[in-house]
Amino acid sequence: MPTAGTILSRTFSMFVAGFLPFNTISFLIHSPLIAFDVFLYFADGTSVELLVIGTWGSTLLLTPIATAALVYGVFRSMRGQIVTTSECIRVGVSRWLGVVLLSLLLAIATFVGYMLCIAPGVIVTCGMFVAVPALMVEELNAFDATQRSWALTDGYKLAVFGVVLVLGVIGFGVTVIAQLLDLGLVGANVVAQIAQHLVSIPLTTLQAIAAGIAYYQIRLFREGLDEDELAAVFD
Repeated sequence: MPTAGTILSRTFSMFVAGFLPFNTISFLIHSPLIAFDVFLYFADGTSVELLVIGTWGSTLLLTPIATAALVYGVFRSMRGQIVTTSECIRVGVSRWLGVVLLSLLLAIATFVGYMLCIAPGVIVTCGMFVAVPALMVEELNAFDATQRSWALTDGYKLAVFGVVLVLGVIGFGVTVIAQLLDLGLVGANVVAQIAQHLVSIPLTTLQAIAAGIAYYQIRLFREGLDEDELAAVFD
């Protein structure tokens, strides 16, 4: 039965084993944003407005592509196949529209949940945790992927909550590290932004792997599907 422990254990094992290829994928997809940050550092290190644009651009456009590419890489890795950077990025870009729409839908649902109260927001976060893998593997649209994720996590939201909690603590630590790297230098706002984007790349990788592993373990227990059957859709 999937638990937070089994999901996190395999997540960290895969993260360590595939550290270079997975993080290379995430870095390459986010490289336009990092290049934008470097440009701001030399052009205008105090432009807060442009920093905000860059951050939202990453959140709404690049991170969903990275997540889709990494989820594809997760299933290749589970089948014992080589995680090819170019192939993962190609698949991520090919699913770009659906994953971006899904990300917007999830952001709205999560925002509404947290506005109502913290508890509904947490429940929505846990219920939507495997939406991206569902969209990728089952070739669903954004709305159907949210419904599928909610159905799959029924009865497993407590386990998913444990995973989300651990990833949240790690994310908080990453944010603190990024803030500590702001040393009061000229253009420090941009320096901190570049640092935050760089240290957040492994976090994006870890979250995508966790979502893929959670999706796999839940479907394995619920429906008896194995890695080959789940990943065959990409063949």
